[in-house]
Amino acid sequence: MISTRKFAGSLFVGLLSAAALSATNRPTSRPLRTTREVPNAFGTEAYTVTTISATAFYTEDDDPFGPVYDTDPSLGRFGYTSYITEFYAALDLPGGAVIDYIGLNTATDADFAYGVSLLKRHKDGGVTAIASLSSTPHDWDTDFNVGAIGYVWGGKTGDALVINVEEGSEPNNEFFGWVEVWWRLSVSPAPATPSFNDVPPSHPFFQYIEALKASGITGGCSANPPLYCPDSPLTRGQMAVFLSKALGLQPADTFGTNDYTVTTIPAIAFYPAARSFTPYFYDTSADYGRSGSNFRPAIEFYAALDLPGGAVIDYIGLNSSTDTGGVLGAALIQRHKDGGLATVASVSSTVHGWATDFNSAPVGYTWPGQTGDALILNVESVTQANPEYFGWVEVWWKRSVSPPPATASFNDVPTTHPYFQFVEALATSGITGGCGASPPLYCPNSSLTRGQMAVFLAKALGLHWPGY
Repeated sequence: MISTRKFAGSLFVGLLSAAALSATNRPTSRPLRTTREVPNAFGTEAYTVTTISATAFYTEDDDPFGPVYDTDPSLGRFGYTSYITEFYAALDLPGGAVIDYIGLNTATDADFAYGVSLLKRHKDGGVTAIASLSSTPHDWDTDFNVGAIGYVWGGKTGDALVINVEEGSEPNNEFFGWVEVWWRLSVSPAPATPSFNDVPPSHPFFQYIEALKASGITGGCSANPPLYCPDSPLTRGQMAVFLSKALGLQPADTFGTNDYTVTTIPAIAFYPAARSFTPYFYDTSADYGRSGSNFRPAIEFYAALDLPGGAVIDYIGLNSSTDTGGVLGAALIQRHKDGGLATVASVSSTVHGWATDFNSAPVGYTWPGQTGDALILNVESVTQANPEYFGWVEVWWKRSVSPPPATASFNDVPTTHPYFQFVEALATSGITGGCGASPPLYCPNSSLTRGQMAVFLAKALGLHWPGY
């Protein structure tokens, strides 16, 4: 179903209502046409989907008698009826990310019940609307824009990305579950003048070699004169330098593993499940721990978790300071677009001063990172006589390569080839098109030149896009 979104009178102009804007006149963009067809069907292959759960959105002010919200059992968020509510969340993307699609997951019974707008805020306070779309009536499902947006995020200092979700003034409760942003990496434009004498602007690898140079990954093969030696074969030692610098490889961590990334969400990034006209009671300590107030009902805190597709989650840690066992619990939850929930892992606090409790064995859960799912962190603080504080939740995860497809993309890398899985991952990600198109060949036994390596790395990492 494809429908054209239009402005619904003067209150709903590009998702940002006049009531919420007051006198600031923030810019708006014309709402995009929407469809519930997933962008996968558009032939896209190399996208990353960043999903921001509704539980990570917060209202525009902190006045307990101002805008209020609640969270339903499926972890969808909603404002009160007959009241326009503005929700905001930050979006963190790497420089050079090309934003093509926005998805708004909702359950509504009215046209334009929700709208989403992706905004760029400049350091001088100026705001630019990048794209916006509105929801259509349906049970839990996701609306997407029709056609790629093609916005390139520079990722430099002086700018920030913000997501705004506006709930219109409707007589019934209307719910939103998340906003997802589909983006792909790109290599920065080449400079006007070359860094190396043997790689002029006319060289086919010029853009990629310059990206490596500007990123500090290579200084070339000679300083005087400045040369890169693009046609020289790459040794295993040189490959080690390229990869270590490009990936910022670090020494081993605990548990005997050398490939974990630890993503830590501080307590101050968690917000309560609801805020009503009666103030919702929680507290933040001087050392930035968070707690439900003593003698108050149990309180649920939520935060979004953004991990890349293929992340294998093994451990979660709950940092807390408690004098009673089990008064705090953390859970990692997977939410589906239809509102269904599944608990991936959980851990409870034990009695101690500030320290971190972990689950005892690896979870081994592989996060697909695809549209239709979101990761949410939940911390529950039960009723207690004394305040019990948590400082953060940390998630230990490692990357994995996607399973190989059933059929081969290249004639010379059949499904039985020892490198089949890895070659297919590069091809599907758009990093390589092989060494021949007709017939399709990869040439797995051919040596690699320094110039070809520059193309592989620059495309894989989306170099260079400096934050200046």
